[in-house]
Amino acid sequence: MTPPGDRPDLKTLFERATQLHQAGELAEAEELYRAVLSEQPENAYAWNGLGAIAQKIGMYDVCIEFFLKAADIDPHNPQFFFNLGNAYHATGNFNQEIIAYTQAIELNPNYFEPCANLAYSLHEHKLYIEALTLYKHALDLRPDDAETRYNLANALVELDDCAGAISQFEQLIQTHADVPEIQFGYGRALHKSGRAAEAMLAYERAIALDAEMAEAYQNLGHLLRASGDLDGAVMRFQAALALDRKVPGVAVALGATLRDLGRTEEALWVLQNACRSHPQDALAYANLGNTLADTGDFEAAAGAHQQAIELTPDRAELHMNFGVALQNLHRVDDAIAAYRHALTLDPDLGEAHWNLSLALLLNGNFAEGWPEYEWRWHSGPQRDAKRSFSQPQWRGENIHGKTVLLHAEQGLGDTLQFVRYAPLLAQRGVAVVVECQPALLKLLHYSLPGIRVIARGETPPPFDLHCPMLSLPLAFSTSLATIPANTPYLQVPPEKQAYWEAKFRNEVQTCVGLVWAGNPRAHNPALHHIDRRRSMDISHFSPLGELPNLAFHSLQIGERGLDVRNNPSNFRVADHSYELTDFCDTAALIQQLDLVISVDTSVAHLAGALGKPVWLLSRFDGCWRWLLERPDSPWYPSMRIFRQARPGDWEGVIEEVRGALRENLP
Repeated sequence: MTPPGDRPDLKTLFERATQLHQAGELAEAEELYRAVLSEQPENAYAWNGLGAIAQKIGMYDVCIEFFLKAADIDPHNPQFFFNLGNAYHATGNFNQEIIAYTQAIELNPNYFEPCANLAYSLHEHKLYIEALTLYKHALDLRPDDAETRYNLANALVELDDCAGAISQFEQLIQTHADVPEIQFGYGRALHKSGRAAEAMLAYERAIALDAEMAEAYQNLGHLLRASGDLDGAVMRFQAALALDRKVPGVAVALGATLRDLGRTEEALWVLQNACRSHPQDALAYANLGNTLADTGDFEAAAGAHQQAIELTPDRAELHMNFGVALQNLHRVDDAIAAYRHALTLDPDLGEAHWNLSLALLLNGNFAEGWPEYEWRWHSGPQRDAKRSFSQPQWRGENIHGKTVLLHAEQGLGDTLQFVRYAPLLAQRGVAVVVECQPALLKLLHYSLPGIRVIARGETPPPFDLHCPMLSLPLAFSTSLATIPANTPYLQVPPEKQAYWEAKFRNEVQTCVGLVWAGNPRAHNPALHHIDRRRSMDISHFSPLGELPNLAFHSLQIGERGLDVRNNPSNFRVADHSYELTDFCDTAALIQQLDLVISVDTSVAHLAGALGKPVWLLSRFDGCWRWLLERPDSPWYPSMRIFRQARPGDWEGVIEEVRGALRENLP
């Protein structure tokens, strides 16, 4: 500070006040400042000194009054306006803060501190573009100021100028590589720019420098989860949570990752705690609802989703999640209303369109359902799986004389169900090429004479148009009344037929084929949870073993086919898994059976397509293609459906099957 006036005694008094002020002797300094003011009431520097002392002890209203007095006396001193800006910042008076800092800068454009402070305040209020200009000006004044360069880099991240941010952070790292915040900020910029591997290294360096940086653990966890390293993600989320339970979203991310790993009970515990700790966090309730649905507790899931909506009613995803819970409870009309409401909030929410399609199809509303089902490429299990061809997609128009490639998508059962359309298209004078999964190649080649069948991965012959198989019902304008349900539309090659006929030639009992589990699809958490609900243990079939004159044969393939070796001793099942090399073998074996009993897998579709009696055992939240409550299927005339009366109730289903076997078989 410049000493006030020309009086030696006042000058000495002011200098002594300043010395005491700088030494932290605030009471003594205040007394001397006031002594100066008693002689010189218009001494702006003394008022400024009193303001600084009042600010130091948290008396912000008083300090603002003193700084204003100083600035009023000497309106050309930029320091007084800078100090006033700092005081307004401390009180949260953003508008006055801007005015004060701006005045300081106008009085001295080369005054670094108000430039840097105003830039940071604008940054805090998300006025990033305005902040950017001031940060750059401040750095022109003081190029080596690391804090301002760090703030500039973070503002660039917020503005999605990740390349600019990375450049700034790399300059900082040259001289401040040991600062954890700089390594973390560098990681954020790399993360946001999609350079995941480099971002992970930056986060790891930040953690090495500061092992208690919770946000670095959290961000690293998100990257590990996205890369598929779910176990690594869990470890990082747990570390973040242990360090700071208030880090936004970390408990939710941990719960969601545990859910993806199938560690459902742990996920529930984490998410329930998150809801208790953060009762205003809608995403915590939403993730809890999704996890409760995995356990089959659809009522509780609906309640959690409803709570999420009450907290954040304008978020489309929450209404969509609620719709899924309602659909699982068979409240399909309510689910449709929830999906439609979600789409009023976000018309481009692909997952809401896709879920709406499933509800409409489940309700038998094919006219609206098939068009909505085309959204499957933007959400759900088929997200980003759409094939790219230079040829257009066939959508039902007249294409007589053209060649169409029908290509499989999704699972084996889907191909078996919808390949029925290939001969219908051929009947329209269209050359049809069917691309299928390799396991179906021989069966479809024999079953579709005059149609070329290739395996996925082969180069197709030239074609004019293409169509994914599950888009065929839309192209054919299929309604419930027009489902092409003539069976059998699949045939067994004679050599396979002869082989299995010989094996069953002396069989006198009623032969029943069994399938108890689907493909676990562990790579896809959503499908994996569905498979856990649609599959059961072989031991559930054991009550059927008490019935006379029945011989049971396993149609189960894969790892779960080994279950026959560990089934209850009173329930014998013939194991054919070592001979079922492809679907031709399975189809030929089915032809020798009197009945197939299967959970919702490709074998149920195969039996239905062969025209064989098949009893489908459906989970409570059954697939859309089996419609609601019906004991039959319009897709397969030979199918009978047994449905869980409540989630997970396989015992009740098997008891119903047992009664039906007594009534229908000799």
